[in-house]
Amino acid sequence: QQICLLLESADASINYEEYDNWNGGQSYYSLQLIIPRKQFAILEPNIEKLQKSIKTKIDVVFKNTAPHFLTSVEIMPQVKKSDKSKKAYIIPDATERIWGSIGFRLFISHVSEHKHHVSKLKQALSIYGVSSFVAHEDIEPTQDWQNEIEVALNTMNALVAMITKDFKDSLWTDQEVGYALGRGIKTIAIKVGKLPHGLLAKQQALKGSFEDIPALAKGIVSILIRDPKTQNLMRDMLICALVNSSSWANTKLIMEQIEQIESFTTENFDNLEKALEENSQVKNAFGIPVKIKSILGSYKVESAVASTDDIPF
Repeated sequence: QQICLLLESADASINYEEYDNWNGGQSYYSLQLIIPRKQFAILEPNIEKLQKSIKTKIDVVFKNTAPHFLTSVEIMPQVKKSDKSKKAYIIPDATERIWGSIGFRLFISHVSEHKHHVSKLKQALSIYGVSSFVAHEDIEPTQDWQNEIEVALNTMNALVAMITKDFKDSLWTDQEVGYALGRGIKTIAIKVGKLPHGLLAKQQALKGSFEDIPALAKGIVSILIRDPKTQNLMRDMLICALVNSSSWANTKLIMEQIEQIESFTTENFDNLEKALEENSQVKNAFGIPVKIKSILGSYKVESAVASTDDIPF
């Protein structure tokens, strides 16, 4: 009976969580059920049990869905939308000070003891057009610590939580994650020696290691380029990164992610053409011009077909 009432009142959505290239490629999803806060408060002691029960029933109904799999069910409280008139005003200078003038804004929630590794991750992500906020590195000594974190949380495009063994010991990390979830921002849990807890435990975590930072950066960008909440902005930033690529090695890494993109805008095609024509680190990178021309060629074919369809005879 609890399950029936829950499903009747829930706002349901399917969220993409992870891609695994094993066995030809498999995609994993979660079912998110948003319910009124009062109902969530009543059900909270049994939330985990209800999630498992719903997941079991779904497994019976949905069979033979490979290569797409529903791996988890998340029951979450509805977040009250704030009054726009009361929304805090963020000074543009503060935003640019924290994130820079361009880039996908990624807040990295972590424990200070791992700031050395996280700083390396920030550098690796910058190759792909991602501007990362690392509190222990990015806050200037003259700025108020808490205010800067609040500005970053209010202006981020996504959050990554580095779930290390000491993640729960921090006074800040759980609050940062909760802030992101409350805003409805894409939140990625990275399992670095510890499983996610709390509301993050309800989603599929990306396995990561500080021993292989480049692979970790690739995994994060791959998630951002596939998720409906972040894919368009991440696509635009990747192509901007290609235009400004400073080495053949970086060009190759960026192009690997661009090849995952399924749709482009006219501006994207213009920038791809610009990168090919004006950046020597792109046009002279082995194998890259052929890949870009292939994408541009498919666009021109589609445009030609669309123009033919417009002919009234």
